[in-house]
Amino acid sequence: MSSDQATETPGAFGPGLAERLTLPIFAATIFLGAFLLFSVQPMIAKMVLPLLGGAPSVWNTAMMFFQAVLLAGYAYAHFSVRWLGLRRQGLLHLGILALAFLAWPVALPEGWVPPAEGFPAFWILGLLSVSVGLPFFAVSATAPVLQKWFARSGHGDAADPYFLYSTSNLGSVLALLSYPFLVEPLLRLQQQSWSWSWGYAALCGLMGLCVLVVWNRLAGPLGGPSAAAAPREATPAPSWGLRGRWIALAFLPSSLLLGVTAHITTDVAPTPLFWVLPLVLYLLTYVVVFARRPLLKHDLVVRALPFFLALSPMLFLLTLGILVTVVAHLAVFFAVALFCHGALVASRPAEDHLTEFYLWMSTGGVLGGIFNALLAPVLFPGTFEYALVLAIACLFLPAGAEGRRPVWGDLLIPLALVGVVTAHMLLRSETAIGQGSFGTFLVLVLLSLGIFIGRRRPLRMAAILLGVLLLPTIVGQLKGSLVMARSFFGVYRVLEVGEAGRFRVLTHGTTVHGAQDTRPGHRRSPTTYYSVGGPAGQLFEALEDAAGAPPIERVGSVGLGVGSLACYRQPGQAWTVYEIDPVVVRLARDPRYFSVLADCGGDTEIVLGDGRIQLARAPMAGYDLLILDAFSSDAVPLHLLTAEALALYREKTAGDGLILFNVSNRHLYLAPILARLAESQGLKAWRRIHVIPEADRDLYAATPSEWVVMTADPGRAALMESLPGWQRLSADPATDLWTDDFSNILGVIRW
Repeated sequence: MSSDQATETPGAFGPGLAERLTLPIFAATIFLGAFLLFSVQPMIAKMVLPLLGGAPSVWNTAMMFFQAVLLAGYAYAHFSVRWLGLRRQGLLHLGILALAFLAWPVALPEGWVPPAEGFPAFWILGLLSVSVGLPFFAVSATAPVLQKWFARSGHGDAADPYFLYSTSNLGSVLALLSYPFLVEPLLRLQQQSWSWSWGYAALCGLMGLCVLVVWNRLAGPLGGPSAAAAPREATPAPSWGLRGRWIALAFLPSSLLLGVTAHITTDVAPTPLFWVLPLVLYLLTYVVVFARRPLLKHDLVVRALPFFLALSPMLFLLTLGILVTVVAHLAVFFAVALFCHGALVASRPAEDHLTEFYLWMSTGGVLGGIFNALLAPVLFPGTFEYALVLAIACLFLPAGAEGRRPVWGDLLIPLALVGVVTAHMLLRSETAIGQGSFGTFLVLVLLSLGIFIGRRRPLRMAAILLGVLLLPTIVGQLKGSLVMARSFFGVYRVLEVGEAGRFRVLTHGTTVHGAQDTRPGHRRSPTTYYSVGGPAGQLFEALEDAAGAPPIERVGSVGLGVGSLACYRQPGQAWTVYEIDPVVVRLARDPRYFSVLADCGGDTEIVLGDGRIQLARAPMAGYDLLILDAFSSDAVPLHLLTAEALALYREKTAGDGLILFNVSNRHLYLAPILARLAESQGLKAWRRIHVIPEADRDLYAATPSEWVVMTADPGRAALMESLPGWQRLSADPATDLWTDDFSNILGVIRW
């Protein structure tokens, strides 16, 4: 380890010019490095997303990878400066930056195909390592390395360089905000890749200037001591207890970041917009707490946090609109992250332990990512980690004099409150509290008051919150939940609902994936979106009765559910279903839960894997009817809605074939996108919206739905024109054409 102490020499620039240049050059370099660091994350994740069917877990796994590489960058910054000194470390860092040009421009390597079965998280980690690992590592070390260099620069603010971390996070925030609102709508992925790569080249140039500025302040032989730092007594090393606290305070927001992102994207769409919003708030908390003059005092955040935590039961127990849901979850997440990061900064060490502080802080972030992306799917049958970490955050609130020692009330009061809510939910027909009743209002007020009143007793507050947030699962098990299964792609439940358990229902989050009527004589009846009176039933009946039309002999379908569409299968037809999630296949085939495939499907072939990847291997013109049934409100795979995807569908359908889309989606309005796609391929398209008045709805027997049909065949087009309720779709010239390297989710959200 080399010393960093010596006498000052003017250097090549002269002391006046060096003093004026130091802060602008360092700030600009740190800003650009952070901008590149957080602009590459949504870009590369969007490249990977189509390979895994648009699963929300792709982003969580990618985030864990980025956190791990960030930790490696911080470890490198910490140890290389200690062992090599500033001058040798500067040369080493320039060498690493140059080496990363081997991955220039950033793109996915060819030939990587995800496993059809198993847990693909490790495959994603390997792919990201090969494609972006080296340049991301080089950029990730920028902030701590430059802060350490700045601390030895002799600048007037060098004694406390932590404020530069605020500049770093500001660059990160601007990168993330610019991606969904500017970069994604305006640039294709290939253009994004080249833009990022040229930005990386600019960063290398700025880093070279920083090295020159630092060397200008150094004296002595290579690796020798710093000219700027006056001799001073070293501060004591942080205790292991303090290091553990840093890890915990970084772990909680990191885990919550992934938890809230997964919660939002599961019911909408895993897109950069919904990845970016939580991450922006996460980084904004760093901007706030690391600023020279914090924008919010930590004491104020501590007092406000119990208010937000007291409102969290409503987020989990009420069915709210998308905008309210997203804003409310993000508000609670922001409050918790601001509290934890404020506590981190309040306990930061002196400058000589700066890189160690960032190292342990990054360690906590990585552990949060590992917990959510790798451990939680194995440990928990449902997404319990989100609620668990919210409850743990309560334990870090300061306790009042009466709450420093746990008492029986810390457990008895939570049990009583949870018991009241459980009884309330058991008396209702749903597995969530629902909305609109006076009893619901009283229950939620009781829960919120119980949590808020317990703010001086963190253990009691945590116990109440954890019990309440896990209630939907507890009550679900008591009220007809037959099984809960979790995979990389989500959490599924099989429920018995209706009088005498009339329906078996498969759900994913708040989305119904299919249902079976269990009454004798009704087991083969199509239900939900696929009911006989709906668009799908009408179309299958018309195709069967169409005189003189070519027969439908070969049918392909992307998306299985419980297999309801197979109830329309006719003798002699060959059906193939593509399903990405093995858990869905297992549940649909298990006679303890569903018998649709056994009753209707016959020898239906089920192909595991992403529908588009597997469909590409099917014979040309192999289907007379191709059904795309993968857009019903959760984790919409946007790569199935691009010009290249539609070109593939055309190749796989006969010249007189039909392409049928189920676009029954609560949150996304996809018909304009399909109309634009059909126009680009020279296809005619029709849409039917099936509306069922509330008074006529029979639980899951039939549900409202929206379907789109495309064809290039004049005979099939004439058939569609004759069907009542189907309207011809016309493309809006203002609607962008989605392609594999361009899509814009903002324009199709049903706010």
